[in-house]
Amino acid sequence: MRRGSRLKSKRSIEEGLQMGQHKTSIHWERDTGHFNIKSFNRDHVIRFENGVAINATSAPEYTGNLELISPEDLLVAAISSCHMMTFLAIASLKNWLVQTYNDQAQGFLEENSRGRVMMNRVILQPQVLFSGSNLPTSKEQEDIHFKAKRSGFITNSVRTSISIQPHF
Repeated sequence: MRRGSRLKSKRSIEEGLQMGQHKTSIHWERDTGHFNIKSFNRDHVIRFENGVAINATSAPEYTGNLELISPEDLLVAAISSCHMMTFLAIASLKNWLVQTYNDQAQGFLEENSRGRVMMNRVILQPQVLFSGSNLPTSKEQEDIHFKAKRSGFITNSVRTSISIQPHF
């Protein structure tokens, strides 16, 4: 039985069955006559399939432009946004009316146990305001955050340690 399951999974992957596909394009070009590690321009454009384009750069610690967004910022935002969307989906299934959801997420570039720099940990600090007559308890909110963390597509895609510190 186990062997058949693996064959089915392999066949599904080969047939291209997937839940979603997301495409982006990146454009960068040299803007000076020289090209060296200390001075090349880090600014670039990220375009999404829906036509949205954002100007991006490397993190300021790596000579990026302070006025633009970095891949590290985007990763922290993706983790936070995914957690929120999963939380909202679970809350809606429980018929809890969410009025507002705010998060102050922080990501930390650190060396991991192998000495590699990575977005080693992210702290989410969501604050959720519910309305209506059916209000969840603090414990029920904690349970939703736990389920959202366990079920989030982005959370399940990264090795980053993610902690949830909700504000009630």
